[in-house]
Amino acid sequence: MRLFAETARLARRIAGEDEVPAEASQSVEGRPYRVELLVERLGLSSFERKLLVMTAGFELDRTLAAALGEPPAATTALSLFDDAHWSAFSPEAPLRRWGLVAPGRAGGFLQAPLVIDAALLPWLLGTVDVSSAVPRTAVALRNPTALPAAYRACVDTIAARLQGGSPDPAFSLAGGDRAGRIAVAQAAAEAAGLTPWLIEGAAIPVEPAERRDWIRLWERELLLCGALPVVDPGEASPAAVASFVDAYGGPLFVVGAVGETRRGTTRIDLPPIDHDGRAALWAEALGLPGEDAELVRLAYQFALSPADITHAAEEARASADDVPLIARAWTQARARTRRDVGDFVRRVTTGATLDDLVLPAAQRRTLDAIGAQVRNQAKVYGTWAMGGHSSRGLGISALFSGPSGAGKTTAAEALAGALGLDLLMVDLSQVVSKYIGETNKNLDQVFASAEIGGAVLLFDEADALFGKRSEVRDSHDRYANMEVSYLLQRMETYRGLAILTTNQKGGIDDAFLRRIRFIVHFPFPDREMRETLWRRAIPPRLLAEPPDWAELARLSLAGGSIRNIALNAAFLAAEEGHGITPAHLRRAIASEHAKMEAPPMVGERGRTGS
Repeated sequence: MRLFAETARLARRIAGEDEVPAEASQSVEGRPYRVELLVERLGLSSFERKLLVMTAGFELDRTLAAALGEPPAATTALSLFDDAHWSAFSPEAPLRRWGLVAPGRAGGFLQAPLVIDAALLPWLLGTVDVSSAVPRTAVALRNPTALPAAYRACVDTIAARLQGGSPDPAFSLAGGDRAGRIAVAQAAAEAAGLTPWLIEGAAIPVEPAERRDWIRLWERELLLCGALPVVDPGEASPAAVASFVDAYGGPLFVVGAVGETRRGTTRIDLPPIDHDGRAALWAEALGLPGEDAELVRLAYQFALSPADITHAAEEARASADDVPLIARAWTQARARTRRDVGDFVRRVTTGATLDDLVLPAAQRRTLDAIGAQVRNQAKVYGTWAMGGHSSRGLGISALFSGPSGAGKTTAAEALAGALGLDLLMVDLSQVVSKYIGETNKNLDQVFASAEIGGAVLLFDEADALFGKRSEVRDSHDRYANMEVSYLLQRMETYRGLAILTTNQKGGIDDAFLRRIRFIVHFPFPDREMRETLWRRAIPPRLLAEPPDWAELARLSLAGGSIRNIALNAAFLAAEEGHGITPAHLRRAIASEHAKMEAPPMVGERGRTGS
């Protein structure tokens, strides 16, 4: 290798032997000689080059180490070389500015033994691709992400600026999500022939002197290795991030809020990725035709970033499940939309199906119509463009009214299950704030947590917010009415399904009802419906003795109460070690009525078939 040949010549010179002529510059496997690359890009003089090779050779070449006897000091170099100059050891000269060599012990720089930067030596040997230790605090962005056409246009604009030379641009990327901004920065850097490195804001040193040296090393990485910083501010101090932007002497990206800087940044706003853009990404990633109906629905339902689409498709293709590829992709996309839903929302997992519901035919048809509209949003709003240019009115809203236990929540769970979507139950008591203006912020958090995956939102017991609009007597009344209007406005723009439940439909203002697309009344079950509910609540295999189903159906109970009685009877039977009997049911019925503070409906002798 050239470096070993150079240190060998230096050893002969120190030993007083005849010098061997230097070899011509050559490349190894197409790579330039890195010592010459460093000299050229960092501006080392002939003397500085010799000193650098000498400190490297002391580590690599036993002959040179023996000839020197001890690690070389600045005074040693000054006495050895005819072209030596004191200015080589000034703080702003290349050797010290770029941290190429440093004193091996405390004390003055000139008298202390000099050692080469430990991370620089393997780079000079060609065994690593980075020249300093700072990349250990960052992540190399190496996995490309497929980008939609709108993002590729941004990449082309940025890459042209990067290739245009000085002044070195600093780009602030906004819009989209974090993964999308990072993907654009990566693609633009690579298009300009640079290597992007993701730097978390928390990694930026806070202490000024340490930060200065850290920034200098990143500048060295840019000059020697083509490294381009991509800074994600995260939770870091804005002052630390701004100081990096101001002090760094090369092009860089910031993929989050950076605030005011003296240097200034060029803001690039990433456009929203529309349904067609996501469909094209899914089609490319899955190898499916872009017009596939299920793929079109997948793209409409989940507002994933390009990176998430790429990763979800990779996982779907790698899965060994014996289900269609598009179904695996749906599962992966649904999992990737599960963000932290905050304190106001509870994610409900259930196995309920629409066939589990016991409803009159008209109500069941309305539930089927709701499901059909959610399934066909991509076709009607996307392919057929029936939504026009406005997002208002595209949301699907429904009001489920009826007495407690009539099946309103179960119906919401069943709809979500049939659609393959998550159900998020909103606690309105937590959302509605006594502080003016806070409720709207809470509602925004709720919708934002659900928007990306188009989850089914369930606002249970909406009477808390959707009461009759009161006469405006003070500011609190005015703001209460504004909060209700704001919620309805967000429901209209929410691209998923939002369901409100109430025990008293008459308690909701007619003006609000007109803005809801579907209204489903869940009636108190009649005797025939109650018998069906009883038979479904108790699996035949658990019965030690069948009850009189018709007699049970005479009890004026809602479905929720019937379910509670069945469960309590099962626990009573389990405790006694045998199947459910009519006696267990009588005890459970009596307990339910006691809980409800209702008069007993079954006498001591009972009428349940015993």
